[in-house]
Amino acid sequence: MGFNFNNSMLKDPKVRQAIEYAINRKGIVDNVLDGHGKVVNTVFSEASWANPGDEGLNTYGYDAEKAKSLLKEAGFEQKDGVFYKDGKPLELTLKYSTGNKPREQAAVLIQQNLKDIGINLNLESMEYASLTQQLKDKNFELYLMGWTNDIDPDIKTSWYSNPIGIFGVYGNISDPSLDKLIDAGRSEFDQNKRKETYKEFAKAFNKMYCAGYFYGN
Repeated sequence: MGFNFNNSMLKDPKVRQAIEYAINRKGIVDNVLDGHGKVVNTVFSEASWANPGDEGLNTYGYDAEKAKSLLKEAGFEQKDGVFYKDGKPLELTLKYSTGNKPREQAAVLIQQNLKDIGINLNLESMEYASLTQQLKDKNFELYLMGWTNDIDPDIKTSWYSNPIGIFGVYGNISDPSLDKLIDAGRSEFDQNKRKETYKEFAKAFNKMYCAGYFYGN
């Protein structure tokens, strides 16, 4: 699930972290993927030598009370079970493509998870081509999409800042500090040094951009 980081409701990392805590990712793996998947907390493929595991990462375990606490820290107040800020309810729309049954089922579970903590989530499905165009046009708040990483951790085409990285384009990521780490990893030939660089990237991305995923096998 991706965020539009320029969206007024989603700019605050605490709001994004609250959403991560609110989603029962293990429940999605168990109930949608019949256990044929794994909850992961980094952008690196599990098969890659650069994957740091969960060392130094926030695992964003399912914790509804933690989610509510973070929203309150972000300036929201809860009334009648719904979080508000400046008189406006915290309401978001999740977009995803039609025809992918697991993704459609996951969207419904995410909607229920967020409702449980006081976030109203609207679901909007569309053809894949329409979805990618809306992402490019920044006409979204949240989206569901799948992708495959290579075993070699050259992630520039995925996670570099807009307009180079595809998720930079989609999510409005613009972070020179992350770009610097990606460039350092690409220019280093020593695998151990590269692994340390990517570990730093994983920590920074996990904290600021809430890398919490579930993979299907």
